[in-house]
Amino acid sequence: MLTNYHDFFIYTDASPVARILHPRYCNHDVNAVSRLLRHADSVLGDAYKLVLSGGGLITMDADQDVPVITPTRGEPMLDYLLASADTIIQSIRTMTPALNRDYIIGLDLIVRSRKRGQFALFLDQSGKDHVVWKGYPYGGEDRWLAGFGTDMGRQSPRTLQTNLGKTGILVCHDAQTFNRKNRAAVMNTTRTTDRQAGRQALVLWIRSLLKINRAMC
Repeated sequence: MLTNYHDFFIYTDASPVARILHPRYCNHDVNAVSRLLRHADSVLGDAYKLVLSGGGLITMDADQDVPVITPTRGEPMLDYLLASADTIIQSIRTMTPALNRDYIIGLDLIVRSRKRGQFALFLDQSGKDHVVWKGYPYGGEDRWLAGFGTDMGRQSPRTLQTNLGKTGILVCHDAQTFNRKNRAAVMNTTRTTDRQAGRQALVLWIRSLLKINRAMC
């Protein structure tokens, strides 16, 4: 079922996950998204435990106070953008202090005309929030994606405890790490590349997640 709210749609079915549908390119700010979360919380029943948006539901320019950081894809840039993401979460929490379920919200932060920070904000019903960052770039993003090619960039906290239990979160192109075309393109090289290292980090994460699930069975 689709429920309209301004230029958003809230999609629900028999699963416990509701989805926020929105235009591919949007520039919704914290105020608009906070209003959306309050609306979703008021119309969704108790059966819905988690609400998931697409990438970039919040898209903001982070250039205003950005220091001169070189290289722009290194760990210092990722640190800076993570601090900005934490500030955005705090602003959402100020306007939406109580939530009746968990939310995963897409955030893109633009620096020097590039989406250098691409994140999933996890807003926990109990208030224990987290930021997950994208680690596997699409196309030319390998030149500017914050954290790519670094140890920190490969250590995104992708496994979180949600109302649905232990949940793995992949941001944007991270989900394409495992398709055959990307696997072949990345692995058929004569030297270890940043893409290979990024993919291997995701493979190890999947293996650890499977081990956890087996141990729980």
